[in-house]
Amino acid sequence: MIISIKTIIRHSSSSRFGTLAGTHAALIVYDVTNSASFEDVSDWVSAVKRISKNQEKPPRLGLVGNKTDLEHRRVIRIDKHNKFADEHGMASFYASAKTGDSVTLMFRQTAADLVGVALSKTDVESDIVIVEGEIIREDPGVRKRPIDNSRNTAVCSIQ
Repeated sequence: MIISIKTIIRHSSSSRFGTLAGTHAALIVYDVTNSASFEDVSDWVSAVKRISKNQEKPPRLGLVGNKTDLEHRRVIRIDKHNKFADEHGMASFYASAKTGDSVTLMFRQTAADLVGVALSKTDVESDIVIVEGEIIREDPGVRKRPIDNSRNTAVCSIQ
């Protein structure tokens, strides 16, 4: 059995949707640090549904929040992502294309869902990527420049 999974990313702004015909699954990717990319998701969902309306079996849809490596810059809340996915009957994923975190798992889970196979806990855990990084500690011997707070103050006088 050959499974066709397409990934839709916001910056592929062309209107060439012909490649979606006959696909088994479509993963719609948005940037968790960019609210405009999330706002476009409903347009992409509508486009996929419109193009696949004549298919015997419509494609399974997945919502992918990308750039999880930039969690500190997240503007799309997890509950908003989950609510949208639930309302549209979509699978829900988070990934980082930069670090590779959860990318393989997302595709394996989608393929497994399409053929009706449940992934075991071992299968899921084998796709978890452990990202390692160096912890930089401050050198206590290095003196920091004092901060001049006099420029950051203001006085308000009402007479």
